Amino acid sequence: MFESGFNFTYCEHIELFGIAQPLNVLSNLVFLFVACLVVRPYNGASWMPFVFQIKGPKQFRKLVQETFWILLLIMVGSFIWHGTEKPGTLWLDIGAIFAFLVWYLWYVLKQYPLKLLHRVFLLMIFIVIDLILTDTLDNHIPLKSGAFVLPALVFITMPQLFAFAEKVRKIQFSGLLLLAAIVFRVVDLQFCEVTGIGTHWLWHVLTGLSLYYPLKSLLKAYAPDSK
Repeated sequence: MFESGFNFTYCEHIELFGIAQPLNVLSNLVFLFVACLVVRPYNGASWMPFVFQIKGPKQFRKLVQETFWILLLIMVGSFIWHGTEKPGTLWLDIGAIFAFLVWYLWYVLKQYPLKLLHRVFLLMIFIVIDLILTDTLDNHIPLKSGAFVLPALVFITMPQLFAFAEKVRKIQFSGLLLLAAIVFRVVDLQFCEVTGIGTHWLWHVLTGLSLYYPLKSLLKAYAPDSK
């Protein structure tokens, strides 16, 4: 579906040290940066990645670590795809993004008094709707692979339902960042002749930054001192 219906062609083809798209690869470091930034308040104020000093209940410690690893998964998936451009590695990139969306929604739904079966049902509805919207957007708006992520705007604003009134504007700003990221994804090839490197790397940077406040709100909702 994705390989035939979406455009995964990029402007950058510099190839440095055997890396197909070095700038597109390096720009993914933003996900590691955001992971460290989000986890740091619960990790003994440590900036050291992969070293966890999280305090609190086991479930909360697990969530904080999962937050770090899911962002790292996005980074690695995109690293491999943009570094090699081999068709099979595209699914590592797409799979990591989709895994993040499902993971995020699951923890959002756990904030509500729903039975396990109800949460699973809602999750399945999301998957169906997301695929339908993605295909519809791709057929009517030239969003290229950005159509896959546009439905994620729903998830960027979802933490507003956690009653964090003071965070609403910041999370709305995150939604605007994601919209801007999609725009830069779409115009990548159009700017190719002007910049020589395109704008896909900005898609990575802005998408990564757009995840900061939603994830910060998610962790705050589960933090022991917020109960």
